[in-house]
Amino acid sequence: MRIARIWSDESGDSHYADIEVELKPSGPLGRMAEPIAVSSMILRENEPGYDYDWHVAPRRQYIVMLAGLVEIHASDGDRTVHGLPTAIEAYRQPGP
Repeated sequence: MRIARIWSDESGDSHYADIEVELKPSGPLGRMAEPIAVSSMILRENEPGYDYDWHVAPRRQYIVMLAGLVEIHASDGDRTVHGLPTAIEAYRQPGP
């Protein structure tokens, strides 16, 4: 499964990369990744046309798109558009 990763480095510049998460057979449930520990989860809905200006992720977070599109701009010039299904990992720590 592909996850879009966006992170900001120590100088505050953002970068983008796709990462591959390994899925393993899990019987009748299909294929599953290893569990990812989370300390909390927020559900959010936005109106069509929602536009949130450039910002640094306040914490490591995963964004799972259930509907719509998201366009990501990184300060290093990378620009991507994601539709469904999409999972995005965003964080403020140095990247891989």
